Amino acid sequence: MGRESSRDRNNSKGRDKDRSRDRDWDRDKDNDRQKEKDREKDKGRNKEKTSRRHRSASASPKGQSREKDRDRKRSRSISKDTVKISHKRKRSSSVDEDINDEKRREKEPMKGKKDKEKEKEKEKEKKKEKKDNGKEKEKQKEREKEKDKDKEKQKEKEKEREKEKDKDRRKEKDREDDRKRERAKEREQEKIKMRSRSSSGSSSSSSCAREVPRKSAQPDPQANGLALAFPGLQTGSLAG
Repeated sequence: MGRESSRDRNNSKGRDKDRSRDRDWDRDKDNDRQKEKDREKDKGRNKEKTSRRHRSASASPKGQSREKDRDRKRSRSISKDTVKISHKRKRSSSVDEDINDEKRREKEPMKGKKDKEKEKEKEKEKKKEKKDNGKEKEKQKEREKEKDKDKEKQKEKEKEREKEKDKDRRKEKDREDDRKRERAKEREQEKIKMRSRSSSGSSSSSSCAREVPRKSAQPDPQANGLALAFPGLQTGSLAG
């Protein structure tokens, strides 16, 4: 636990080197900025000096001629100085470029590492998004399955309801058929009763018609007595 491994030491040394490089880079940048600021200040001072000279030279004609001579000399010296300065600048710029190239080369591996790390992070994010999308798709599929199951259940319920309705319809039809049969039976019984009544009435009337001549045909005892008492009398006249 307390001891540090060689790998950790090497890693910490590498990190220290990187930090020191970054510090050097920042310090050089600050120095370059300061130099640029100094150059700008020098330009401003030179402009101020020339403007002052011009103002003083414009005061008198003698002064103007002296100013002209000074300007001629200054222009010659300035041209020489600009040549020297341009050479110096070229040399310094080439040195600066070399230093910058060196720093860039030192920084490039770190930049490459950072870019690789960023790419890895992006890849991780993409994979995560894919996983999340996959999970969401799975959830959507589960929801669709649940919906299909609910639809199937609903269909089954509808079928059951239709079956129950069919049963009720059949029962109602059977009841109607039973009622029709009962009515037909009742009508049939009524017809039978009517027939029996009509037949009984006709039979009674026919029996009455038959019995009357039989009675007349039977010998009347009174008539027979009278006939015996009075042989000259006719039975028909007596009967009448």
